[in-house]
Amino acid sequence: MNNKTKIYLIRHGETEYNAVKRFQGSLDIPLNEQGIAQSIALAEYLQDISFDAIYVSDLQRTKQTAAPLAAQKSLELNIVPELREISYGEWEGMLLADIAEKYPAEMALWRESTDKLQIPGGESFKAAAVRAMKALTGIAEKNAGKTIAVITHGGIVRALISEILNCSFHSTWDIRQDNCAVNILEFSQNKFYINLLNYNAFL
Repeated sequence: MNNKTKIYLIRHGETEYNAVKRFQGSLDIPLNEQGIAQSIALAEYLQDISFDAIYVSDLQRTKQTAAPLAAQKSLELNIVPELREISYGEWEGMLLADIAEKYPAEMALWRESTDKLQIPGGESFKAAAVRAMKALTGIAEKNAGKTIAVITHGGIVRALISEILNCSFHSTWDIRQDNCAVNILEFSQNKFYINLLNYNAFL
């Protein structure tokens, strides 16, 4: 019996905040026109994959990204709040350049030693990774032997990959995750394996 769970771990499509490098975090920002087009291209790319379930965070940009795929597969969206993006606290809604000017010490840590960073009013990367990994493991165990899509956020995907590879979060931003990029994982015998990272040639 095949108990391997195949997981298509996908970052949401582009938003206006992504386009101008403004921090979103837990803010509920919708897809822009580019992001909507990306979600349609994603569904077309995955049209030959037989998915058993689709999981998303509770923020609308993941639901919008999943919508064309869910319609194509006649599947309901399973909403998992623990897949929500990392909370960036006081940085949310700010441009990257403005954060660098107002919080130079914290921004230096964000770029070079993310594992040591506590964003003012926000969430640590470790805390986000723990909650997201617990959610992903539960989803994988629930869907043993099945193929599922999990659509979440760039920070969360990076945190999950860092956890799977057991690497320090200072390397988190070396893991590229473009909007609507597809990563493929397998879960077997209580362990995740990475088969594909940041694939977006279909866009």
